Amino acid sequence: MIALFLNRFIVISFISAFSISAAAQEPLEREVTIHADRQQLKAVLTSLEKKTNCTFSYESTLFNPDSIVSVEADKLNLKEVLRLLFKEKFSLEENNNYVVIYCRLPGLTVLNPDITEERQFRSFSGFVVDDRTGERIMNASVYERRLLQSTLTDRHGYFRIRFRSGNEHLIQLTLAKLNYRDTTINMLSTVPVSTRAESDKRLYRDEQKNVEKTGLGGFLISSRQRMQSLNIRNFFAFSPFQVSLAPGLSTHGLLSSQIVNKFSMNIAGGYTAGVDGFEIGGCLMLTRETPGTFSFRGYSTLQEEG
Repeated sequence: MIALFLNRFIVISFISAFSISAAAQEPLEREVTIHADRQQLKAVLTSLEKKTNCTFSYESTLFNPDSIVSVEADKLNLKEVLRLLFKEKFSLEENNNYVVIYCRLPGLTVLNPDITEERQFRSFSGFVVDDRTGERIMNASVYERRLLQSTLTDRHGYFRIRFRSGNEHLIQLTLAKLNYRDTTINMLSTVPVSTRAESDKRLYRDEQKNVEKTGLGGFLISSRQRMQSLNIRNFFAFSPFQVSLAPGLSTHGLLSSQIVNKFSMNIAGGYTAGVDGFEIGGCLMLTRETPGTFSFRGYSTLQEEG
């Protein structure tokens, strides 16, 4: 009797340990074996959900669940099986125990890249194009995360951005456009890059741009700045200070709405991601987020609700 109890205890413990181990893995990393020959797609997905103990989430119009598919996989992780199944037509994202399947966004690339020496500066130029169709993309953002410099492409997709020459560092230009995947391109060059402590990085919510949607914000914020905010949605940086004459005319240029400053001085007004320190202003200060600020200003601050 005792031996029977011990055997059952060992079996239950083994099953529990296996279940905990499987649950600890991210859904896309869970191993699965499946052999499906000319089956409905929805039946294959249901089988994969049961085998990996996860749930798929996708729009009903993304694909035809009644389409006939075949897939053969032995001890592959779920990500590889889904790539075999969908032929990399879709992107995958994990959210707790859910696997979100969504339409793969097109990417961006640079056509005819050029590096030019100009006394104490190096300039980078080229055309931002759709990596599938080759179409030139107007109003795409081109920016360097560490140097906090940016520009927008013109109606022909052309851009030109300058950096000071200096010590050897790698320039990483990020291309961003609404409804496209962000693309980072390494440009081998020599430029000075200030060291930024990792502890000075924080996560800021990508809220709707409420400031830009107000009547006053829409009047004061230029169309180029609004386009920049739409393109660059998940990047915020920190800077010791900024000085602005008016919204859009500041030391950070088009990136001002993506930067939180320790000190902010605004003559007539300004537009930033926020101030985490001391702020002095004239008529109006537009901020998307303000963690903690001591402010001295002439009139008012229009702040996005968090």
